[in-house]
Amino acid sequence: MSQRPHGHPHHPGNSAQQPNLTPPALHPQGQAPTASIGLGITAVVWAGLGLVGHTIMTLYLALGAAMTHTLDGVFGNDPNGVFNFVVLLIALIGQLLGLALSVVALLFGIGAKRKRMRRSTTALVLGIVATATFLLIGLIQLPLVSLFFDIMSL
Repeated sequence: MSQRPHGHPHHPGNSAQQPNLTPPALHPQGQAPTASIGLGITAVVWAGLGLVGHTIMTLYLALGAAMTHTLDGVFGNDPNGVFNFVVLLIALIGQLLGLALSVVALLFGIGAKRKRMRRSTTALVLGIVATATFLLIGLIQLPLVSLFFDIMSL
């Protein structure tokens, strides 16, 4: 329970909540601290580029496997097969790293929101958008995961 200022008696029957009149922590310039949104912006840009790029990579590899009816046609011993395997690894690793980055940006946004920092809502929304986009990319790339496990079992 909060303490009353000197001269105001405390009445036990009065249980009304008193507003918190303490100001937020201020910088020496007299402003509240600002949440860093750079990580969130980076995650959203990566997610936007990834949505287009990963969709193209998924279509390229999945349609190649569907057209040749074998994995050897796409991931054979020729240089084209090595290129396709590198594309597959870039797609899967890039999506996982992007998801990790977006979750970190989301956690920083939540932390800034709890500290009541300026631009905390922006940081939180950027983290949510990036995380949702990378989860969507993960759904798009589900065929690549089965391709990857099929290649590793050969």
